[in-house]
Parts: sequence; C-alpha cells; structure tokens
Amino acid sequence: MEIAPSPMGRLGADDKMRHRYLSYHTVWIFLWALLAGCSSGDSPAPAPRVHWVAAAKVIRAPVGEGTLVTGMLEARRRVRVLSQEAGRIAEIPFWEGDRVQLGEVVVRMDDRLLRAELDKAIALRRQAELDVKRLEGLAARQLAAEEAIAQARTALAVARAEEAMLRIRLEDMTFRAPFDAIVSERLAEPGDGVAAHTHLMTLFDPRSLTLRVKLPEGLLARVRTGQEVSVQVDALGKKLRGIVVRLFPVIDGAGQGMAELALDPLPPEARPGQFCRVRFPAERALSVPFSALQRDERGSYVFLLEGDEVRRVAVRTGPRFGTRVAILEGLEEGQQVVVKGLFGLREGMKVKMADG
Repeated sequence: MEIAPSPMGRLGADDKMRHRYLSYHTVWIFLWALLAGCSSGDSPAPAPRVHWVAAAKVIRAPVGEGTLVTGMLEARRRVRVLSQEAGRIAEIPFWEGDRVQLGEVVVRMDDRLLRAELDKAIALRRQAELDVKRLEGLAARQLAAEEAIAQARTALAVARAEEAMLRIRLEDMTFRAPFDAIVSERLAEPGDGVAAHTHLMTLFDPRSLTLRVKLPEGLLARVRTGQEVSVQVDALGKKLRGIVVRLFPVIDGAGQGMAELALDPLPPEARPGQFCRVRFPAERALSVPFSALQRDERGSYVFLLEGDEVRRVAVRTGPRFGTRVAILEGLEEGQQVVVKGLFGLREGMKVKMADG
C-alpha cells in the first residue's frame, strides 16, 4: 500500500527552491550594481597610451660623392725654340731638366755669314750718307741737280733699311730664355744643319702648371671660377687643393666643356704630363634619413612633427645617397620628420619625443 506524500512536505520543498532562486538573483543584481558604479562618470578615465617617436631635421647636404674627372698637368707658359734662319747650330748648352734663367742663351746658330753681310750693309750705308752730304753741299752752290739729291737720299734710306734688317736677322741667330724655365725637350745638337723654322728645344715655366679637364655640360653649368675642388696627383701620392681659374666658352660635339684649374699651393716636384684625378663636389639638396620615408598606394610621404602632433606630408624624392635620400618637393630646411616609432603612427596622433 503506497503512502501519498504529505501536502506539507511538498510545500517545504517548493519554498527551498524559491529561496535559492531569489538568493542567486540578489547576488547578480548586487554585482551588476557594483560594476555600474565603478564605470560611472565619477571615476577617472584611464590615461591614453603615449606614442614615443624620434625625429631628425631636414638638412641641405651634398647629393652623393660628387663627379670624378681626370686630366694631366700642363705648362701654361711654354715656348718652342725654332730656328729663324737655315744654317748650322753653333751651341746648345742645356739639356732636358736643366733650369735656365731669364735672358740666358739656350741656342746659338752660326752667324758668321750674317755678320759679314751686316758689315757690308754698314759700309754701304756710310757711303750713302757721304753721297748725300756731298750732293747737298754742291746743291748749296747750285752745282747739283735736285733729282740727283733725291736719288742719293733714297739710296741712303734703302741702305739703312738693309742694315736694320740684317741686325734683326743676326739677333734671331741667338735665342735667349724669355723667362725662368726648365728645358723639357732638346731636339738638335751642335753642328747640325737645319732648315728655317726647325723645332730645336722646348722650355716651360714650372710655376705656370695648370690642369685642364673636360666636364659634362650639366656639371659645367654649376661650376664657377674660384670654386675649390679636390685634386689627386697620382705620381705625388697626395691630395691637393685645386681652384677653377678659367671656364672655356665652347661645348664640343660630345657635350663636354673645358675647365682650367690651378693647384694651390703648387708642389715643387709637380711636372707637366702628370696624371690627376679631380673630384667636383656634388650638388647640395634637401635631404632626410632614408628611414623617415614611407610609401603606400598614394606615393611617398613622411610624418612631419608639428608640436606634439604629426602630420602626413607627401614628398617627391631624388636619388638616394648613403643613409639619406634627396627631397625635391614637399619639405623645407629645418623641419623635423619622424624616423623612429613609425609603426602604428597616424595623421594627427599625439606623440612624445624619445631621447636619441
């Protein structure tokens, strides 16, 4: 025989379940209220995260290492000694490498024949002078015709001209150094018979050494007289200072022009023909560290530092040189661009500068 549960027993079980449900509900309400109170406007908001960056200035710097050209030293004051008369060489007292002083005889031709001709011309001139003097005396007494006197005077003028011409030719038989010089070529020997205008010797002034180099047309347009350049003379094994002293006005068919440089100071051991390397400085342009440059689908840009904010600036770049890149458009000298802390950086973001 089954015994039915008591109504009072069922009521007790239902009360227990209801009490447990209310307890759980009360706990959840309490927790929700606590969280709501913590997030109310009365509590301070958490500080925003600081974005640290490092920046570098936009500077004007040489773009690359410059342009290297080559050339050879040559003497600007240089003379080729030529024979003015056909004849025999009587004397050449100097050899290659010898130093000669202003006015020293470097070549003397055999001038005996010319001296004899000069003596003859002197005698004829003196006779012509006597003839004129005699006829003028006769004319004073009306014993000589005017025509005879005119002819005598003409003969005297011709005799004087012949004498003057022979003196010049005689002087040309001896060549003297026109300046302090060094003999660079000796091309004949005493006793040699030579024709007129034969090259006998070359002299140069060692203080007049210059360097001529060919420059591309674009570089020539930027070079100015007085500009300093670096010159490496291979034979001397040292670098020297060069100064642009002359720019030639003609551009050749290859698009090149000529520049003349002087070495300052000029080494005493420098010689014509020595090979030189000349470096012209690169053009200066605005530049930033390459690490500052960013790229996306809109092109190249940098983050410009303005106070405690950054602004995205589009730039047009030039060549890269070393750790820098040339900036052709978009920036000005002295501005600062971000080089570190670029990850996550956005337009208008607040930033702080980090040391280094």
